Amino acid sequence: MATLWKILIAFLKVGCFAYGGGPSMVPLIQQEAVEENGWYTNQEFADLLGMGNALPGPIATKLSAAIGYKAAGVPGAVVATTATVLPSAIVLLFLVLFAAHFKDHPRVAGAMRGVRPTVVALMVVVAWDLRRGSFPAWPSYVIFAGSLLVGLLTPLHPAVPIIAGALLGAFFL
Repeated sequence: MATLWKILIAFLKVGCFAYGGGPSMVPLIQQEAVEENGWYTNQEFADLLGMGNALPGPIATKLSAAIGYKAAGVPGAVVATTATVLPSAIVLLFLVLFAAHFKDHPRVAGAMRGVRPTVVALMVVVAWDLRRGSFPAWPSYVIFAGSLLVGLLTPLHPAVPIIAGALLGAFFL
């Protein structure tokens, strides 16, 4: 029961303080799962993040479910996923009532524009933290460079380089 409370508190924090959707939640989830509670190592979290990105659906709920499951089985997965989405769902219900009235207000629009760079910065921090265990041998750098180029220069779906990276890793790493 104590573990379920820890999961609830950890993922309520994620659900309450992450702004901008799933990718912006990743740094907070990493903080809770790796640094605060030790449910995963950085390497395990990087692997989980890679697998999660290869699957359809929002990354935050997939990570929450997997981390909750590892920490406390099915009840942990249910608690973590619910705690992640509940704060947003409650706030969304209230915002829908007022969205039409305030969406064009200059301060609200300015606040939205001000948060975007913060979300990008947090994603860069996660990428920087995950790089340590993500390059075990020289083929990793080739896979990284190829994936980066495909992502930047082509309109391919992100699943294509993820699958290609998995196949290359299976054969060369």
